[in-house]
Amino acid sequence: MQTKGQVAERLVNVMREAVLDGSDRDIETNELLGEEGVGLDSLAMVQFLTAVEQQFRVEIPVDVWSRVGQLTLDDCAEAVLKQLP
Repeated sequence: MQTKGQVAERLVNVMREAVLDGSDRDIETNELLGEEGVGLDSLAMVQFLTAVEQQFRVEIPVDVWSRVGQLTLDDCAEAVLKQLP
């Protein structure tokens, strides 16, 4: 079973590949993903969460999608962990 930290680390890689064009800048797992934090706009958030669903073969719950402006990688990691077998 993966830990929250391991999932968050994988999420950083997914983000870099899906929406940050391979950028290697530091991304804190407790940093907001939106424009006030990492800087993802609404389209980038959709691309990221869709890539997460594909990478982990899970479905991100509606309650996570509904608060995309306030999400962190830690939040996403928790949502993914709840979906994993």
